[in-house]
Amino acid sequence: MSTWVYACLERLTDQGWELAQPLRPNPEFDGDLVPVNVAPESWGKGNFAHYYAISGERDLPGDLSEALRRFLDQHWDVVNRPSWMSLAEIAAHERADVNGAHAHLNADDLRTGDYADDRLRVVFWADQ
Repeated sequence: MSTWVYACLERLTDQGWELAQPLRPNPEFDGDLVPVNVAPESWGKGNFAHYYAISGERDLPGDLSEALRRFLDQHWDVVNRPSWMSLAEIAAHERADVNGAHAHLNADDLRTGDYADDRLRVVFWADQ
């Protein structure tokens, strides 16, 4: 059985956390505007479990962006194994994985604007 993973990029602004990318229509959610899923297609059960473990199994952040909270409330009865990591943590983990043992989120692709890596985070969860 495959695991479906969702990961969303947030950035910290002077007003608090917000989605780093605009909402987009998605046919899997009846065409509703939803956050962009930044999880790599190669992220299955094993890679998700690895990132979940190294994240410290943090649960959803208490200061989750309003748009992501609305999406979760509207489309998810149960958010399974939620956690998050800063982009600085993700980049450090990618550098440490010199043998390429895991599929990564690719910190370089996630960097946006002039935001420092500690002001960007990826919030992620799985469907099972």
